[in-house]
Amino acid sequence: MRYYWLVGNSDARVARRVVDSIFERESAGARRSYCDFLGASILYLSQHHPDRWGITLLEDNDVVRLNAGWVESLVLHPGGLRVLVDRGTAPLRTSFEGRHYRYAPGCETTAIPLSDLPRLLPKLAEAHRKALSIIASQRPPHRNIISAHSTGVTKWLSRVLRRAVPNPAERQRPLHIVQGGIQNGDKALLERLARRSKITRSWVVPKSVVPGDEVVIYIRGYGFFATARVKSAAEPRVGWKNRYGADMDPISLIEPPVSLAAIRRHIPDLEWAKYPRSITTPPPEIADRIRALLRRRKKGKIDLDDDFLAGANIDELRKVALLQARGSLSPRRRATIYRAKSAAIRRYVLLRANGKCEGCSAAAPFLGANGEPFLETHHTMRVADDGPDHPATVIGICPNCHRRAHYAEDAAVFNASLIKRVRKLEDASGKR
Repeated sequence: MRYYWLVGNSDARVARRVVDSIFERESAGARRSYCDFLGASILYLSQHHPDRWGITLLEDNDVVRLNAGWVESLVLHPGGLRVLVDRGTAPLRTSFEGRHYRYAPGCETTAIPLSDLPRLLPKLAEAHRKALSIIASQRPPHRNIISAHSTGVTKWLSRVLRRAVPNPAERQRPLHIVQGGIQNGDKALLERLARRSKITRSWVVPKSVVPGDEVVIYIRGYGFFATARVKSAAEPRVGWKNRYGADMDPISLIEPPVSLAAIRRHIPDLEWAKYPRSITTPPPEIADRIRALLRRRKKGKIDLDDDFLAGANIDELRKVALLQARGSLSPRRRATIYRAKSAAIRRYVLLRANGKCEGCSAAAPFLGANGEPFLETHHTMRVADDGPDHPATVIGICPNCHRRAHYAEDAAVFNASLIKRVRKLEDASGKR
């Protein structure tokens, strides 16, 4: 049978006309039973799977069809009502049609004459809800199902039931994690494109992406660095075997980037984070937690404990190092911020130095017990003399330069040169 439907039919009068035509020779009780059952099914889906269902109105064939996931779950037609149920919880002696669906494991449809609806539908309620849960959990519905949803049916049903019947929620777009690098220029490119609001051409993405999907770009050493929207379908990359590219726009930088330490801490069940060397599309529940983490970062929320700071990226450390404890904070909160500031400044300055003395430019003289180049942090304006505890006044230098800044004959002159040097370094850092 060839079906034709009015996509997204919003006219409640059409829905009423179709249902009235189907129940023309049936009792008012049969019609009411169907309406109550349909309303209960929609309510269940709206509460548990709000973006995974839709109602299709096939006006030419007098059909009203409730779809969940990729499966027809409740189909009203002139010959009766087809109800999808879970076989395991269906009543004994339920007669099945023998239809099996790939995305409805353990479920089958049962056909009910319209006249039997008042008697049989209450008995099938539990098995039907179980079937709805199964099919809605399998995979999101095809976009055609959502675009064909008839708000006319929900408007008409709202009037019949005398309560608001919801429509499907807009489905959350998939979120994809893609990769970028520093040496290949990706990081600098993203920073330029974000400033100029220009489109990103053919970035490597999963084959499954479609326009409108969300993308989070991961830069090794920094973490989640930027977000974007896919603007084109994925196409094979020339010269890259099994790699696909798509245009992305707009580029929005995450400031500061979310380090791998923060990702692992706040989303411990994101498997990708254990070895982040690939592109991936996390499941919806994980994607929602990534979005929540990015929203927290956008609001300036950042961890302050030592365990986190030990794995934080340089931008996160700079953010903490620049925190100001306002007088309105509790003493305990102020103490936490000051302690975090101190730890962050030290680690930030050592990362900024990147293994080279910021005084004489020589490489660190040896590796410390932690395996990192050994440098020391020096306050160019002593805290004891009311000097500020700030990244622009702290420099990472080798032990020899550190002793020179304190004990050499030219200590004052040398320290003055360090003050000028660290200001230039911080001016450059602030413009990154």
